[in-house]
Amino acid sequence: MNRIKLLFLAALLTLGISSKAQNVKGFYLQDVGDWLGIAADENDILAYAQGNGFNYILFYDLGDINWNSTTEKNQLAAFIRKAKTQYGILQVGGVVEYAGYASQKLIPYNVSRLDPLERFNVINLEFEFWIPSSVSYYCNKFLQAAGIPCTQAGAWDFAWREFKLIDDLCATNGMTSEVYLGWPDQQQMQNLASRADRILLAAYRPSDVDIYVYSVARMEDIASTPGLTTANVLTLMSAEPTFMSSWLNSHPQTQPYQTMNA
Repeated sequence: MNRIKLLFLAALLTLGISSKAQNVKGFYLQDVGDWLGIAADENDILAYAQGNGFNYILFYDLGDINWNSTTEKNQLAAFIRKAKTQYGILQVGGVVEYAGYASQKLIPYNVSRLDPLERFNVINLEFEFWIPSSVSYYCNKFLQAAGIPCTQAGAWDFAWREFKLIDDLCATNGMTSEVYLGWPDQQQMQNLASRADRILLAAYRPSDVDIYVYSVARMEDIASTPGLTTANVLTLMSAEPTFMSSWLNSHPQTQPYQTMNA
């Protein structure tokens, strides 16, 4: 199932520094341009989701969609509706790198759909400001045009600005704001936690043995956010070859969720 980017999501409800499991289990779905509108491929993807208990799909390659094509938008709507009505999917999200993509593509698409079952429910910001090597990529693509310095601090400023805009868009349009995070510092984590409806927190490990230990300090940073009483945190685990791929050959896919939620 190479269209599914095997990054598994397990949800936690964080209150202070304690946690309580929620029933959220999802995955990233990529290469949408290769399978959208092909019934057999769509049904294979959705059967995989249903057979493994997934209830959340996060679209990773929205740029593959021609948003000016009524045909493609109708195909997307039909897929989302089928996922929700026939295969147990409760939420569908879209990954973006900046707020403008959400306001120019996802929001107009949602507004155009009369049936709520055909709409996106979540907007996810993925902007890896904490990785120094990402700065040159972001510099050419975003920072220079925005008049922001091409530094790691500038990448953070851009990400924080864009996420606040995304959170406002979601609040206005009845959607969930979500942000993917690896290793921000405590202040950055607290800023984002003060606004985000949900945080995807990367815990890319080769097995489930230490995923809680690997994540707990960052969850404590979230829980220490002034004025915050509750935060939804989705632990993000990878089944890619570098991480859990080999381990999952001899362990059930559900085990990392159970370990993290114990």
